[in-house]
Amino acid sequence: NLVAYTTGAKIAWLTDIGTRQTGGGKGILPKEMIEPVHIWVFFSNEQKTLKASQDNVSDSVYLGIY
Repeated sequence: NLVAYTTGAKIAWLTDIGTRQTGGGKGILPKEMIEPVHIWVFFSNEQKTLKASQDNVSDSVYLGIY
C-alpha cells in the first residue's frame, strides 16, 4: 500500500502495488498530484484474520517529500 498526500489536501491510496516477498512495488500517482508530495508505505494482509484487525496491517514508513 502507498499513501500520498499533498499540502492542497489531495490524497491518493494505492493498493496491490507490490509484495512483501519481493520487497518492492511500483505505483503511479494521479497526474493532478503535483509536488511536493508526502509518501508513506505499509504492508497489509487481508487474509491473515477474517475480521479487520491491526494484525492485518504493518506499521507505516514515511518515505519523505517528493
